[in-house]
Amino acid sequence: MKTILIVEDDPDLRQGLEKLLDAVGIPYEGAADGCEALEKLMRGPIPAAVVLDLMMPVMDGLRFLAARKLDRRIATIPVIVLTAIPEVLVDRDDLNVHEILSKPCDPRRLVETVRRYAEPGRGRELSS
Repeated sequence: MKTILIVEDDPDLRQGLEKLLDAVGIPYEGAADGCEALEKLMRGPIPAAVVLDLMMPVMDGLRFLAARKLDRRIATIPVIVLTAIPEVLVDRDDLNVHEILSKPCDPRRLVETVRRYAEPGRGRELSS
């Protein structure tokens, strides 16, 4: 199973997402902003997907997506945007991302979404 890269500037939220993925056995790596995420992607290995916040300091999610688009090695990594910006204001096609989830996000929905990329073909459920 491949790793998921979580890009979130709020350390409490990032740790919560990491604990959630850990609880269901999905490996992860964390980054505090888009710049740190790009550095991790350049070092490898390539993750199954990136869970990306849009509003972050240093390098926000939009700048990360623009930089990702320019590098063929990472341009095709699926991106799941997890944002406080209302979904109606964020266009998946304009951003060239695979999924958009609104904060706060239902943990089961997040796990189900991430699992599609980390564990293709597996259907394990999050226990209550």
